Amino acid sequence: MSEQIKLSVKEDIKKSELCDIIKNVYIKFCNFLENNEFLIKAEKDGNGWEIDYLKACIGHMNFKNTGVWLDVCEFGSGEKPAMDFKETVWSHVRSCEHFGSDGKLCGCGRQPGYDKIILGKEYKNLCFAHLEFIEPDMETIKIIEKLLVLYKQNIDK
Repeated sequence: MSEQIKLSVKEDIKKSELCDIIKNVYIKFCNFLENNEFLIKAEKDGNGWEIDYLKACIGHMNFKNTGVWLDVCEFGSGEKPAMDFKETVWSHVRSCEHFGSDGKLCGCGRQPGYDKIILGKEYKNLCFAHLEFIEPDMETIKIIEKLLVLYKQNIDK
């Protein structure tokens, strides 16, 4: 049995079926992560990439399902983001759609989902990935980067 060699995150991007523009978006995002002390490592199940900060998983990336998911929402209270920024972020909140009053488990395997405040707005029943960005373009990646900077500033206090 031959041993499968795992690609680096940038090799995974380059070999993906994404268009060249989106490949460049993801490579720039990976550069941002590396330059800002975030660690990118392969998911344990081999299905995508984990984003870590200070040895804690804070998000995920996948180039087959083309998305970025953030598991955190502690974006601090120092900087007051503009309302249009907040509304854009709020449009990416991921509710736990598989949990209801019938007691079914949510899709992320937790029961019930999380109740969180994201940039001052309260949400109930969120999946473990509180924010979901599907097929992000460069503008959306810039929003994710700003969120990660706010998160890092909040954690580093």
